[in-house]
Amino acid sequence: MDSRSLGKDMDFELFKETVDQASKTAENRTVITPVGLGEPLMYDRYHDALVYLRGKCPDVPISIDTNGTLLDTENSRMLCKYLTNAHDVLLVSLNAGNRTSYVALNKADKFDLVVRNIRGFLEARRELGRGPALVLQILGSNPADEIEDFRDYWGALIGPRDLVSVKPLTDWGGRVESEIAKKHADALRKTPRYPCLSPFIMAFVHVDGGVYPCCQALAEGEESDLLLGNIEKKSLRDLCTGARIREIKAEHLKGNWNAFRDCRRCATYASYPNLWFKLWNRWL
Repeated sequence: MDSRSLGKDMDFELFKETVDQASKTAENRTVITPVGLGEPLMYDRYHDALVYLRGKCPDVPISIDTNGTLLDTENSRMLCKYLTNAHDVLLVSLNAGNRTSYVALNKADKFDLVVRNIRGFLEARRELGRGPALVLQILGSNPADEIEDFRDYWGALIGPRDLVSVKPLTDWGGRVESEIAKKHADALRKTPRYPCLSPFIMAFVHVDGGVYPCCQALAEGEESDLLLGNIEKKSLRDLCTGARIREIKAEHLKGNWNAFRDCRRCATYASYPNLWFKLWNRWL
């Protein structure tokens, strides 16, 4: 599901086809995230989507990212009903520790609403005695004391399976027109670069069935030079193991990320830890 394409959502039949193919591709460490680039709880068939996904992939962890604005009691209880596996996760991108920072970031005043919704989710999970682990995200661009206050406030409310995550702020390869995002992305680009993990561990399916190795490429759509193909023409398994993705991985391991337009200015690689080491001129 992706709200980028003129507000379009994925056709439900294509969603089912994607899940069917993913169920054949899933391995022990697979996690499925039915989100896209928009707000998942806006999808009018999200309940049906979760039912179908859980039925087809009963043992595969599901991870859902939301901005929390629609995380009302009904949606909280729905998520707790279907996200019952030990490794299911709900990530709420609150991204700020107070209303002032939230409004400056989002240009909308929904801070108190999201805080209430998060607390309501925690209460619904306690009442039902089941539900996903909760990850509360704040951006690392916030002042250190604000991040610490965020940790203290939510740390007293969340459970042992839950956590607070501090995410680096990037400018999505220059797509986000924000001076704050640009400043932090430029700082990241000045650090020694290493291969991005995304092509090695992820696959993103667009609303039109296009498959991409990272969220940056997904945002570009068919204009991206990282497009792997379309699941309506070739299987997800073939696209995730084919010549194009092998080429992308090989160039990254050679340190030649400038070979791809979408990778050239991207700083999202720094969102992942550097798990590589360099031997002569190649990353391993």
